[in-house]
Amino acid sequence: MKVQPFFYFCYMINTRLRIIAFAFLLSLVSFSQTSKSHKIDSLKKIVESASAHDTVKLNAIIKICYDLTGDDPDMVYKFGARGLEIAKKMI
Repeated sequence: MKVQPFFYFCYMINTRLRIIAFAFLLSLVSFSQTSKSHKIDSLKKIVESASAHDTVKLNAIIKICYDLTGDDPDMVYKFGARGLEIAKKMI
């Protein structure tokens, strides 16, 4: 049985669109991870800054813990403990 040229053409277009869509989604995920990593690095600098107020440090720690919840539980625990120390100091 010979395949109709039109149906083969549609099949090839469909396959190419799938590949393009997959590559596009992969690039979005990659970009998302890069920007998330950059945001966390910036927040870590705020937490480690000696000149930042305790309230600013605590808010940065909360954002770090929120962003890392599911990705790195050990880091969340570490920053959570540090946030607890800062909060106790503020009381």
